[in-house]
Amino acid sequence: LWVTSTSQHRKSSRFSRRAASKARTEMNLIPQPILSRVGLLFPLAALLLAGCSDVGSDLFVGIPTSRPSDGLLTDASLQSVVDLQVVGDMYGLVELLGDERSDIKARAAFALGSIGAVESVDALMPLLQDAAPDVRRDAAFALGRIGDADAVRAVRRALDSEHASEVRAALIGALGMLPSEQAADALLTDDLSGEENVLRVYALSRLGGSGAVASDALRQRVVDDLTHVDPRVRDAAAHYFRPPNNVRRWASRSLFLRSALDTYDKGDPAAMHLVRGLSRMNDVLNGSRLREWATEATDWRTRADAMHGMDPISASVPVLLEALNAPDVNVAVAAAERLGQDAIHEGLIAPIEAWLHGSDGARLGVAAPLLVQLARLERVATVRAWIDQIPPGDEFRWNVGFETLAYLPGEEAIQALVSALDDPSDVVANRAMAALAARWNNDRPTPETHDLYYEVFRGASDHRVASLRAIAQRGLGSPEFVGRPAYVSASVDPEVTGGVDLDTTAPPQVIDWARLAELGERPMLELQTTRGRILIRMAVGEAPLTIQTVSWLADAGLYDGVPFHRVVPNFVVQAGDFSERDGSGEPGFSTRVELTSLSFLRGVVGMANSGSRDSQGSQFMIAHSRHLELDGAFTAFGWVEEGLDILDRLE
Repeated sequence: LWVTSTSQHRKSSRFSRRAASKARTEMNLIPQPILSRVGLLFPLAALLLAGCSDVGSDLFVGIPTSRPSDGLLTDASLQSVVDLQVVGDMYGLVELLGDERSDIKARAAFALGSIGAVESVDALMPLLQDAAPDVRRDAAFALGRIGDADAVRAVRRALDSEHASEVRAALIGALGMLPSEQAADALLTDDLSGEENVLRVYALSRLGGSGAVASDALRQRVVDDLTHVDPRVRDAAAHYFRPPNNVRRWASRSLFLRSALDTYDKGDPAAMHLVRGLSRMNDVLNGSRLREWATEATDWRTRADAMHGMDPISASVPVLLEALNAPDVNVAVAAAERLGQDAIHEGLIAPIEAWLHGSDGARLGVAAPLLVQLARLERVATVRAWIDQIPPGDEFRWNVGFETLAYLPGEEAIQALVSALDDPSDVVANRAMAALAARWNNDRPTPETHDLYYEVFRGASDHRVASLRAIAQRGLGSPEFVGRPAYVSASVDPEVTGGVDLDTTAPPQVIDWARLAELGERPMLELQTTRGRILIRMAVGEAPLTIQTVSWLADAGLYDGVPFHRVVPNFVVQAGDFSERDGSGEPGFSTRVELTSLSFLRGVVGMANSGSRDSQGSQFMIAHSRHLELDGAFTAFGWVEEGLDILDRLE
């Protein structure tokens, strides 16, 4: 990601002349050398600030849009509510539920849902009968995000008497997040139609698909809805069958899934979820259907999902091999991952080696799992031939090389890593040294390797890269080398680690409301990638601290040249690791999650975390398709307004 930013904001309906001039100037200063250095694979980003606009219509059809504006950026009282949310002051927020102003009560309820304050459930439930619709809506949102099953009765009672459509939508969504059979019963017995029925089936799929509710009536309802006349209902029902931990609950009904799938047009969006569900069964009865959808589906996501269910020792082999050259890179990656997932038949080795030999090296995501599989099979000559052809300074091909060499045993792998120490890229050389140090820790019990590693560490002791020299010096200090001469360079600083000085990169942990006012309610994040431009609309009213953090990191230039390190076909693309660039890095700070009313639909942008609730940092993700399991677990703060086709091309 390379990032530049402007600080213009709308004045009335158009830019001021001064702000517009600044925007043109800064956008013209995007450095072209970064493009040639990064190459063709990875994205670069620029923060571009614009005014407010409506949510894209295609993205949110049939789904509640983002929370309506309440004037947060110009109202100090509302800002004080968010300040309490940022510090997690549940008691202060509960007190505000009794405020005279309905917008303050609504914002306080929204904040309690965002921080997941279970103790506030009793205070929130009476607000479902409040006179103000926005209060009722946000109370329903909060109860759903908190997920306390004790709220089911109050939510159901409120739905029976509610007439406002936006509040009813929030109540239906809340029932889908309350893990109890009573919530499922409420959704099944209500007579809903149209948009509300679509929301109801999504809610049922979330309840059952997550494994929270094991209900025969729920399963039968989603099975029946697989052939519903409304394609949105079919899609909502099919979501139930996608999660990996749910297969055993519906496996006995797989006949109905296959029958429903046989009635679908090859472009039906519901198909991708049924195909994914069937692919998780590892059932030979699904083989012919998966091959059919893998080759005939019009949506690349469905074809990629079908690849995951292929058997690499059956009639599916030709389909998998042919898919390595599929026009859609994510389909090719899915095929390669399937070929590299299990032990392969030795008859596949020759065609895989032939593909690697004939490819131009551009599709690294395809090559990586194939090379790892060959390394496991100790196909040393093929692996070394691929690595030896890596051009000097190509960090991204070396990333694949390092991953592959981790699975290749013996001196050949060590020699390949030693050769990388002389690469002109400091990043490549440093990673090679780190890999050698890791191998040394594993090989220490083998005395015949000691001479080799000693020479490696001694030879690297005067390397041009300070952090590499430090690793080599630590290696020479191993007890196994006691009594041997150790070369110590006068310029070595054993504390040098390289990378970003994280002490200077912590964004503010309190909200700078003046800065957010400059951004406006709907600022734009522009990702200038080597595949094309992606424009992301951000909702400041939903996640102000998150958007402040992302814009701060962009302004600081910390996303410059940072790759999308993780692309999982038909799940998400992920970027933003500026410290290690491979997803393992920590930015030196963490921020509180901000649960929002945005669902993780196709193109929705959210923050990744390190595994715990309030551990989000600099990494963000963009969804390839709707994923119900992400709602209520990760901060969703915006959506792709332009460039979904570019999103699909990222590797």
